[in-house]
Amino acid sequence: MLFNNHGYVGQSRSVRSQEAIEEHEVPLNQITRDLINEVIEELVDEETIDKEQENWLKAIPVYVWKNQSPTSWHHTGKYYHETYHYDLPLYAEEFIDDPEIVDESVKEHKRELSERRQALLNESTEPEYEVYYYSKDIWGGTRRHPKIVDIEHGYGVAKKESSRLYPVSVSDEDWPNNSYYSIGGNYITVKQYSGYLELVAKHPEFKGTKRKLNKVLKALGVTPLTLKQELSKVGGNN
Repeated sequence: MLFNNHGYVGQSRSVRSQEAIEEHEVPLNQITRDLINEVIEELVDEETIDKEQENWLKAIPVYVWKNQSPTSWHHTGKYYHETYHYDLPLYAEEFIDDPEIVDESVKEHKRELSERRQALLNESTEPEYEVYYYSKDIWGGTRRHPKIVDIEHGYGVAKKESSRLYPVSVSDEDWPNNSYYSIGGNYITVKQYSGYLELVAKHPEFKGTKRKLNKVLKALGVTPLTLKQELSKVGGNN
């Protein structure tokens, strides 16, 4: 049935689009494994390709067929959208004539997947906090005669863009003297590390404190990285 006598089949597509589809030159969303296999089997029936070529073509991933350049466009929909069509029998012949087309498409697809995975990995492993080892002078004595009575060694975390350092663990299983310190304050020295794993590699006395770290971070409303995420981040930076 023609739509408004403008060369349309119903309200879905132009007559030319329908004719193209009947010849297996189809819109992208119609390219499926079943249709590809149907096209290949028709080529076998026509004796255009042999059994070995049939098996090879059927093994080509669907995304390779979809990644080829469109061969035409036709009007579709009641608003006359220009829709690209893709000639599957033509691609089959081109693949057989030049298998390098398939190889390059597969390689490009794998590269894109790898780049996407790495981008997601980089995004997911970018912590919202910083890890510091610190040494803090502890003052005692009297008001008239104050003096340094101890030095607190430990590690803590600070939110990104914050100068507040929250202690996680102190050497010798001691307790921190304050709930937080100022990174730029007096009588404190700090050294930043990329994460928990780098810290414990330099300061093994803090091994086994990951749960403490997670607890402090969660109290600050920050999501801690897992050890697996930290390892992935280190591997991605090498």
